[in-house]
Amino acid sequence: MDAGASRRPVPGECNLALAQGTPAAVVKSVFETAAFAGYPFTGFVVQKDGGGLGVLATDAQVPGPALALGAKPEPRAAPTTLRALRQGPG
Repeated sequence: MDAGASRRPVPGECNLALAQGTPAAVVKSVFETAAFAGYPFTGFVVQKDGGGLGVLATDAQVPGPALALGAKPEPRAAPTTLRALRQGPG
């Protein structure tokens, strides 16, 4: 293993697709675990009204390896509300 590998920032983004009815405690645990593992920018895959899928972007506000090492997160688009995401364009 490369000695500097643990110091390299990780991409910091992941998407979670969870089954409807997943307990909130499980969602929180997975979200928090991802953030502490260096993936603080998590998207939740959601089903839109009328079909189709979208991603609701979130940013965890916890210290993680990528941010602790001074990595600067990429600028992101303005967050989309769940209502707007479900209704789709228009």
